[in-house]
Amino acid sequence: MQIGSTNASALSAFGVDMLVRANNLANVNTPGFQAQNLSLMTGTDGQGVLVGLISTDKTPGPPVPGLVSITDGGREVLSQGYVEGSNTDIAREFVHMIGTQRAYDANAVAIRTVDDMTGMLLNMMI
Repeated sequence: MQIGSTNASALSAFGVDMLVRANNLANVNTPGFQAQNLSLMTGTDGQGVLVGLISTDKTPGPPVPGLVSITDGGREVLSQGYVEGSNTDIAREFVHMIGTQRAYDANAVAIRTVDDMTGMLLNMMI
């Protein structure tokens, strides 16, 4: 793997992580929505970071007022009741997004440094 490509694979994986977190936050008010989590893994030969698994958090959400479908004598009737709310924890999502942003920034700086060093080396050779 070339210098900098390890950092580039990390940028890609962190980008997917931010998309998963953004989806969780966008659905915070969607009844029954179950938040997703992303697992990162080390690339082949210990090089780079890859998306490992996107899993669904099966923890039940809090009960929230909503319309409930009830079957009454063979026909479906909507009635006021409680439905399961989203299990998205806004604070946890934002803390995770801040950490991911910091990791993204650190890898971007590493790529920029390699680029600067390569430019200086090429200038020395000319």
